[in-house]
Amino acid sequence: MAEPCEMTSEVLARTRAGPLEIAIVGAPLLCVEAGGTANLDPHRGEARVSNAGATPVDLLVNHGPDGAIQSFRTTRVWQEDGTALSFPPPPLRAERIEVRRVTLAPGEGFALTPWARHLGAIQRVVAEGGGAGDHLFGVEYRVALAIDGANGPSPVEEHLQATVRARLTDG
Repeated sequence: MAEPCEMTSEVLARTRAGPLEIAIVGAPLLCVEAGGTANLDPHRGEARVSNAGATPVDLLVNHGPDGAIQSFRTTRVWQEDGTALSFPPPPLRAERIEVRRVTLAPGEGFALTPWARHLGAIQRVVAEGGGAGDHLFGVEYRVALAIDGANGPSPVEEHLQATVRARLTDG
């Protein structure tokens, strides 16, 4: 009998870049069914970006041709022992990226959902390797925006790492 499991969201990592506060919010515990068929997408996490400064900030956010946000994605995943997990990065040529402007007043924020394929990789390892207890994974997220100022765009790129546990459940 597998251990009980419940997924909730909390801040996994946080940083500050100029006037921006960036927090990665997601499930620190992923519940993986023995068959590996559960939809974990609602728990993939998001980047919450807020303006902690005293003046409005114009941000430039990259979108793909299908409207998917390209400014936030998972870049690496590894097991507790350091073994890297492979997952395909989203294919997108630079000329197909659309830049959209978001203006944040002081104290305002918005959320970016990632193009994240790391959940499937974690799910496969836990469902196939199984075993009782929690499995630990490191996940690196990349947030890449630009602040559009008087002198043109100023890139903001942050790499944040979080530890995620995954537990095999009965489903």
